[in-house]
Amino acid sequence: MKFIVVAARSFEDSVVDVLSGLGVSSPAYATRVGSDVRTAMTTLDENPRRGRVVPEMNDERLRELLITSGSFRVMYLVDVESRIVRLVDFQRAQRFDPTNLTELAKFDT
Repeated sequence: MKFIVVAARSFEDSVVDVLSGLGVSSPAYATRVGSDVRTAMTTLDENPRRGRVVPEMNDERLRELLITSGSFRVMYLVDVESRIVRLVDFQRAQRFDPTNLTELAKFDT
């Protein structure tokens, strides 16, 4: 059964922020990163558990896809009600702060 892929506002905002920042110094690189983000997420509706568990959280529901074009990861939640919510996009080099994952609490069962 296919899953529904939904982008949380925090994800959309972080992608815009990252791509805008990259676009200032390298529009071509920003375009490539944006394309890689879209490509990485194309099969989440069919294979939502293909990303690894976010190591800082150790929660089977919270997963990430590493983006090869740069130091980025797409974090998403696999919901028990057959939904995937992409929560936020962090630079991997950034220190992880779990307080930014307030969306996770909405799906606790």
